[in-house]
Amino acid sequence: MDTILSSAQYCGLITDYVFIKTPLGIAAFIAGFLLSLWSCARSANFNKFFIFAFLSLSVLSLIIVPRRQEDRAPVLFVFVSDMADAVFKGALLLEKPFAPHRLSLHMRIFIRQGVQDHALKYRLAEFLHAHYLPVLGMTGLRVWPGDPQVISHYSSQAKTEWEGLRRDLLNTLNASASPWPAAREYLSQWAKVPDRDLDSQALQSLVQREILPPLQGDPFWQACGWVFAVFPSIYAVADASLGIVFPFTLLALLIACNLSFLTGYVRNFIWIKSWLLGGALCHFASLALVPPTAGSPVLWFWEYPTYAAFGALLLCCMPLMTFFLTRLPMERRMT
Repeated sequence: MDTILSSAQYCGLITDYVFIKTPLGIAAFIAGFLLSLWSCARSANFNKFFIFAFLSLSVLSLIIVPRRQEDRAPVLFVFVSDMADAVFKGALLLEKPFAPHRLSLHMRIFIRQGVQDHALKYRLAEFLHAHYLPVLGMTGLRVWPGDPQVISHYSSQAKTEWEGLRRDLLNTLNASASPWPAAREYLSQWAKVPDRDLDSQALQSLVQREILPPLQGDPFWQACGWVFAVFPSIYAVADASLGIVFPFTLLALLIACNLSFLTGYVRNFIWIKSWLLGGALCHFASLALVPPTAGSPVLWFWEYPTYAAFGALLLCCMPLMTFFLTRLPMERRMT
């Protein structure tokens, strides 16, 4: 989302405001100092004061004073955040872990829309009625117009027309607005199918769409697409909230001298960052449903993308699953 700043930028802005541009930070240090002295006087134990001194020196020397110039964010926060992103995002699978499933749905939408060029659509319809349907009636075949068995029964003129149509339809598939080039690159990597065969399979689906009406079920696939479109934005908001909450966590930590504020923040930090793990798990678990083998058809990627539906379901469950996992050790300690 373009309107959302990064978590480091939010953290830098609020840390500047709280600890540098207003006396609020000074008040937190004074309040923590007085509360630690009061605790020492009541219990005759200086542990609270030493904890406050350690936290104060740590916050000043590690967080508030060292700042990254471009966003004025604390260097320690930036380092930990970047390391977490590298672990959960770059090291696992992809820079954009939700992209394959969303690409599957984009291909489904593209194929179901059919040929959008009216002149090409008219030429294809004329060819189907003048050459393809007569061959089906004569041979009884039930295959698409580009099948070698059908092409062998075309006249020389029909073969020339089909080659021209095939070339123009491939140009439509490879247009800049088409998701097919990215889908072909992805399928070529994971399904080990040559590009020529992939083009033929996509072309077959595109032509079949002009012959047969699409199956029903659009609301379900639209819901899956909504998940992949909205989830990254939800993650961006949650990630930005980590930077917003961080300075206030420091305030509470300095005033109360209680490490439970820090442990709670770290637990939620790991929970939100682990959402990216869902993209990698969705990818491999979805591929397990339709294991790609060399030379196998890949029509499942856009005709019946169970791959995408399963990915959307797992993606919705990922924050809930990781929420309980990050809180399970604490619950065990409490019991």
